[in-house]
Amino acid sequence: MLARLLKEGKPIRFFAQGRSMWPWIKAGDLVRIVPIDGPLRRGDVVLIERSPGDVLLHRLMEHQEGQLRLQGDHRNQDDGWFDRSQAIGKLAAIERKGRSIRISRFRALLLSRFLRRADGLLYRLRHFKVRR
Repeated sequence: MLARLLKEGKPIRFFAQGRSMWPWIKAGDLVRIVPIDGPLRRGDVVLIERSPGDVLLHRLMEHQEGQLRLQGDHRNQDDGWFDRSQAIGKLAAIERKGRSIRISRFRALLLSRFLRRADGLLYRLRHFKVRR
């Protein structure tokens, strides 16, 4: 249904779930997704339809030859490659507690890279074993 509305040129809104896009998008935020009307750029937050009714809203990290590589801002691993035809919309707005949240692609990419590296470092520190 979401894909159909977007393909008809209509924007959609839904409440975000999960923590994969934290801190930019939090569970319970209202996200507005619009149809893709031009080329996608690195840093865009893209709605992918993985299979009918199964969607994923993550950041575009790389694109080449009709393929898109996505990753959540709060994830250490990417989601893999998707065919460009699976991209059904992109993030236009985030609303949290009645307020509009604005983010720049550059700031979001920079912060998400920092968070992923910090998470990786914390993981290694927690699992570090002293050898004698």
